[in-house]
Order: sequence, then structure tokens, then C-alpha cells
Amino acid sequence: MKFITNWWKKFKAKSTWQKLLDVFYVAFLITILTPTGRIKLQQGLLELGLFSSTELNESAPLSDASLNWNLTNMAGHAITLEELTGKVIFLNCWSTWCGPCTAEMPNIIKLMEQMNDEVVFVFAAHESATTVIDYLERKDWAIPAYVYQTNPGNELHFGSLPSTFIIDKSGTVVHRSSGVKKWNTQETIDLLNGLAEANL
Repeated sequence: MKFITNWWKKFKAKSTWQKLLDVFYVAFLITILTPTGRIKLQQGLLELGLFSSTELNESAPLSDASLNWNLTNMAGHAITLEELTGKVIFLNCWSTWCGPCTAEMPNIIKLMEQMNDEVVFVFAAHESATTVIDYLERKDWAIPAYVYQTNPGNELHFGSLPSTFIIDKSGTVVHRSSGVKKWNTQETIDLLNGLAEANL
């Protein structure tokens, strides 16, 4: 109790500017120490455009292991990436427990809403369908979610979440990103539209 009394006396003796700095510091600590706070902070940084570059940085044809990678949707229907060739694939590997995944998901959904049917969005999680369904319902997110039990080939290997791959119509990975990113940018829209319009 004596500690709090002494601290309060010192706080009252500070200038208004010093008090504001103390309040800001405490608020910042609370923000980064809570999962919700960290997500809000990451979303704020995304809106500043600090993590938004989408350039062609890969040229890796999908191997048979990746083409035959088994993905199961929330209704229990299985697909492979081979079934999606001929369209541009936006593959986002995420998880319900991943804070950065949660931070970037709203702007991926905005991007998805702006694209036509020539771009297929695949959200792949290494979790149970029940866990994913419950999470999506809580978040009120309508996304084409899939779960998987085995890993894809090396060209789709990732060591951190979220990881995102853009695959052209021929089945070649043309973009790879790891970590949180702002996706609903004109640069990304132009890239996806350009890939969708390309004659391969």
C-alpha cells in the first residue's frame, strides 16, 4: 500500500506531458501483452501500408506432391490443387491460434470480395474442421476454408504462419509471402487480374 501511495504522489507531481507519456506507456504495455491488443496493433500497422508489397518473387512449378495435396473443406469434400489448375490460386496457410493470421484475414476477405471467379481463394489450416468452423462462426468470416493432415511439396513449404502463395493458371508459384501483410491493395489486385487474363 505504501508503494502505491508513494507512486501516486510522484505521479501527481509530474507535469501534464509526463503524465500523458506514462498513460501512453501503460496503454502500450496492455496492448502488446494481450492477444486482442496485439492483433489490433498489427491491423493498425497494416493500414499504414508497411507490409503490402506484392511482387513476382518466385517461379516454382508445383510438384506432383503439391498438385496432389489433399485439402478437405468444411463440408468434408476433398479437393487437390491439381483440380484448380487453369485458374489463379491464392493460397493462404493460417491457423485459428495465430494472431498475425487473424490480423490480416479481414483485408484478405476484402481482396477476395473484389476478385472474379478466375481467382480461387484457398484458406488451409492444419487443424480439425470443428475447430475451424467454430472459429469462423465466432469471427463471422465466410471464407473457403480447408483443413489438411499431410504437408505439400517443397515449393509450398513454409516455416511460419501466415504464409501465402499465389499460383498462376499453369500451376507455377509466382509469389510467396511469410508473415502478416496488407493484401487488399491495388498492386495485389492488378497482379491477380493480370495473371487471370494471361494466356498460357
